[in-house]
Amino acid sequence: SFETQLKLRQVRTYETEYMIGDGSERPYDFAWPEVGLLIELQGGTWSSGAHVRGGGYQRDRDKTNSAVMRGWVVMEYTTEDVDSGRAVDGVVNWLVHWGESRKPFSPREL
Repeated sequence: SFETQLKLRQVRTYETEYMIGDGSERPYDFAWPEVGLLIELQGGTWSSGAHVRGGGYQRDRDKTNSAVMRGWVVMEYTTEDVDSGRAVDGVVNWLVHWGESRKPFSPREL
């Protein structure tokens, strides 16, 4: 799992099922609130899952746009990305190169 991969890479400062406080009830799978990073894992991309069907796809876009407008960085990955290690590589790379420069992160109010 993605969480197992994070632990193997010694990435431990994340939160799961994170709500950004925008009034919605749609949590992000993983978050690093202190640097403003959100991770959304998109399952079912090859099996017509909710994330790739009309209503679910629209809700995901609304969710992402709400976060970005508040200053969050949102990274989205598929099951294939997780299985191949691309997801954890991308997150670790971002944290190493950008994380410190975004501390302390404070989301914008709209």
